[in-house]
Amino acid sequence: MTADKRAVQTIDLNRSVGVLLAFLSNRMTSTGSATYRKRFGLGILDCRLLIMLAAETDIPPARICEVMGVDSGAVSRALRGLEDRGLVASRPDRRNPAYRLWSLTPEGIRMQDLAAPLVMRREEILLDGFDAAECEQLVGMLQSMLTRVDRLRALSTSDEE
Repeated sequence: MTADKRAVQTIDLNRSVGVLLAFLSNRMTSTGSATYRKRFGLGILDCRLLIMLAAETDIPPARICEVMGVDSGAVSRALRGLEDRGLVASRPDRRNPAYRLWSLTPEGIRMQDLAAPLVMRREEILLDGFDAAECEQLVGMLQSMLTRVDRLRALSTSDEE
């Protein structure tokens, strides 16, 4: 059955920042996942975790979730899978032994070092045609948006329409 009426309010799929960011993220995730699986046997989250743990070592899963914006269950499952492969290891947090701190193993460092050039090459392809100033401006805008994204959660609890 087809609706007789059209939506009163439509969103321009070619001009909406949220829509465009979602479309870009979805495509980057799907192509990245296929590429990393084929080359390294890693899913996209696995690869992102290796990159995160190379940048920050001995961190709790809560920090990973905070930075990456990923569900804690997905992070825990991925860390266990990477641990089973010998790519990451955990140790108790001395401040609170009930919590674990995660870092790369030597094999995880090797794998991250293999994946990093491909990650950077994918970024080069995306930024092809942008000059250095435009790249800096884009990074600044994205970082600025990230600082405000938590304010979106308020919409789920407010009566605002």
